[in-house]
Amino acid sequence: MTKTLEEIIQPAKLLHDDLSYRYYKLHKMSKEDFDQQHGKIWNDMEVEKIAEGYSEIPTDWQAEFDKVTKPIDKINILARSLGFTIEEGGKP
Repeated sequence: MTKTLEEIIQPAKLLHDDLSYRYYKLHKMSKEDFDQQHGKIWNDMEVEKIAEGYSEIPTDWQAEFDKVTKPIDKINILARSLGFTIEEGGKP
């Protein structure tokens, strides 16, 4: 049986919302436990999306990394040219 994207996302969202409520509102777990469970929820959802054909596994991790970092590098260059230093919290 093929699941719709909504059928994959909705349970993960419910788990996420419950986890967030227990962590942020009830303070029922440590930050480490929250981070671990949070990551597992989204990782499991991504695995299911891939298995159902909604997502693909990136084959070129360097290219994926470059897609993210190149715009950041451009912003850093622009900020420095305007006299800002990123290392100092953006103070000119």
